[in-house]
Amino acid sequence: MVHTAPEHARQQPLKSTALDRAAKKLDLLGRKVYLSVELQFHITNYQALLVKYDFHIYSNLAEFQAFLLSDKQQDFQVLLDEGKLVTKMNFQPAVDAADIASSGDRCHTPRRLLAPIVWVP
Repeated sequence: MVHTAPEHARQQPLKSTALDRAAKKLDLLGRKVYLSVELQFHITNYQALLVKYDFHIYSNLAEFQAFLLSDKQQDFQVLLDEGKLVTKMNFQPAVDAADIASSGDRCHTPRRLLAPIVWVP
């Protein structure tokens, strides 16, 4: 009885979590298989994160502007404003796409897709 109590305490619950269930979706070659809705959701989430990261980079570059020569500061400010505008314009579609992907594809049966083996930067 003394030895079984610590062993029982170390056992994990039998109920699988969402991460466990996702890890079990492998094809015959051992590659990860996503539903098309799940894959679209992951892609749009990463897209929104990258747009947010770009916006923060442009915001942090404003601090760098103080160290430039006065004649170059105005040109640099134009570049910063243009970059912020582009990221703001890209942010809303990324968020909208993430919302659509999270709502799921309820009209059609989802297709299964293979996850990419290598991410190309």
